[in-house]
Amino acid sequence: MSKLYLIFGVHNHQPLGNFDEVFEKAYTRCYLPFLEVLSKFSHIKCSVHFSGCLFDWLEEHKKKEVFHLLKDLVGRRQIEFLSGGYYEPILSLIPRRDRVGQIKYMNRFLKDNFSVEPQGIWLTERVWEQNLVSSIKEADINYTLVDDVHFKYAGILKDNFFGYYRTEEDMHSIAVFPISKLLRYNIPFSTIENLRSLFLSLKDDKEDRLITIMDDGEKFGLWPHTYEWVYGKKWLEGFFRFLDESQDWIETITFSQALERFSPEGLVYLPTASYSEMMEWVLEPEAFGAFREVKERVRNLKGGEVFLRGGYFRNFLRKYPEINHMHKRMLFLSRNLRDGSLSSEDKALRYLWMAQCNCAWWHGIFGGFYLGHLRDEVYQNLLRAETIWERENQLSFSLQEEDFNLDGEKEIFLRNTELNIIVAPHQGGSILEIDAKRWLLNLSNCLSRRPENYHADVGRKRAADFSHNPKSIHDLVKAKEKDLDKYLVYDSYRKLSLIEGFVPKKESLDFLKKYGLRNTLAQWPFRYSISQAENQWRVKLEGAREDIRVEKSINLKREERGAEFSYRFVCGNEQLIRDEFIGIEFNLFIPSLNNSYYSLGGHNFSLFQDCFLSQSNHLDIIDTFRKFNVRFFFEKAGVAVFPIFSVSSSEGGFEKNLQHLCVVFLVDLAFARDFRLAFSIESWEEREK
Repeated sequence: MSKLYLIFGVHNHQPLGNFDEVFEKAYTRCYLPFLEVLSKFSHIKCSVHFSGCLFDWLEEHKKKEVFHLLKDLVGRRQIEFLSGGYYEPILSLIPRRDRVGQIKYMNRFLKDNFSVEPQGIWLTERVWEQNLVSSIKEADINYTLVDDVHFKYAGILKDNFFGYYRTEEDMHSIAVFPISKLLRYNIPFSTIENLRSLFLSLKDDKEDRLITIMDDGEKFGLWPHTYEWVYGKKWLEGFFRFLDESQDWIETITFSQALERFSPEGLVYLPTASYSEMMEWVLEPEAFGAFREVKERVRNLKGGEVFLRGGYFRNFLRKYPEINHMHKRMLFLSRNLRDGSLSSEDKALRYLWMAQCNCAWWHGIFGGFYLGHLRDEVYQNLLRAETIWERENQLSFSLQEEDFNLDGEKEIFLRNTELNIIVAPHQGGSILEIDAKRWLLNLSNCLSRRPENYHADVGRKRAADFSHNPKSIHDLVKAKEKDLDKYLVYDSYRKLSLIEGFVPKKESLDFLKKYGLRNTLAQWPFRYSISQAENQWRVKLEGAREDIRVEKSINLKREERGAEFSYRFVCGNEQLIRDEFIGIEFNLFIPSLNNSYYSLGGHNFSLFQDCFLSQSNHLDIIDTFRKFNVRFFFEKAGVAVFPIFSVSSSEGGFEKNLQHLCVVFLVDLAFARDFRLAFSIESWEEREK
């Protein structure tokens, strides 16, 4: 009698930088109960992948139960571990040497802790590029798995994919298993009765078939409304019991067992792709709308959707300049670590790999890139690694001119013992990044507000019906708070620092909150020159258009915890001088939202509050949790301070997030053509003394 052989597995991951309470909730409502239920059914085989981020948290918080369960299940040959990049990177986005290094690091961890030598890897977000084959093979891995939609994109017209295939690159060959989208959308969301019928429809009466389902473990208890369904109503126990009682026609096996029992379906070359939802998320709103329309038109055309692939994952780097900046900082550091003298290489590489954790590098239905604490974790680890490299190579006071972000223009990278400052002369001499090394803080970790594909749904009140059983997270449409549409404000320029533009004198704060600076110079190329005194770097920048010329300089001393900025404005437009301020904008990321405030004009304000003073000469922004104080001293000027909120999608619905604090210094050219300000960051405790 023929059988349907089922490879069933889960991928468990929480990103570095996520809150402890999220890890704890995932552990108690998802990871631990899943393994406890699985251990009751000794005949059920399961493939398992835990990210290194999650393993580290489990070890740090002494979650011995899960390690005991995993070791017991390995001993019973009930589970098979999959390897992967230890810190869950998108492999195609990181250098080959880091890909291989991270996979081998995970291989060693699994060997040391569970006495297993993994043969396969979980491919993060199923982002596939054909050149990964040789990297995977170099890391001593023989198979991976991607969605069946990848195979459809290759032009293979099948409703369902069975078995596995072989693929090769540069004479390196691996096996590739297709993950069933049909099962992915039904498990654990369908009733056991419906799944029985579905599995029967997949079975063949004449020959054995092999089918694969492996997906996020968080679907089993952590996704909205799933805990009560999976454990409260005992769906998982019912599913395993069904499989246990149906062994005469459906049997669970591992990937390694499948490779031994089944021959490959043939050779295949897969196009660059991820899962179908990801390839829609990467599209710009206009392209997304056009894609959906075309997709609807070909819905009833047999095989039509096979040839519609949406976008390309790497275009998240184009869609979000902030991601691209973070990515190029990572590549720049990876190259420096490999090329420089580094006696502490292993430690620095670990920090680099930690910065490659994928969740802050894209955005879809989950918060991802929009979550400031995840971006902050990336930069903390980059700065940890970079500080080691600087110390080993005696570069704590240096300047580099290089196109580090690969946009075809040179940037200026200034370093002293306390700060990094990255200047973009071709973007109006604006500052791309200010790092306070002592606090491992990128103060420029800010986000520009932009239209998103889902913003049209923000005002909708519909939510999925969970009265009978939970729906996929892709069907969830709801707002977590009211009046979110009021925060759908979009920026006309990237939110950097040291940006100049104009503000009407009659409506300064309201205008800035709604429109930002008018006629900014941020997209104008500035000429620059560099000079060095014994203990100081000076970058002079100059840019002009027909009605104004701006000269500014950035001065950074060897041991200082801050920098000085000086301006000279030459404006020949008398009406402009009479009616408008020239504004100098800084955008500052403050990580501890509920433990921070700013002080202006003798009063303290929450980061969530606006303030405008027509005359002031200093501003303090204090983080009492990370214990630092950002201080500006300046010649008398108006000051506007206000928070920047984004509206983004998360697994729980739409929400607004405070991204950063916008500070604009307003200079009246009718009275002053020169302006100076100084910036510093110091210990909050020292300030309090």
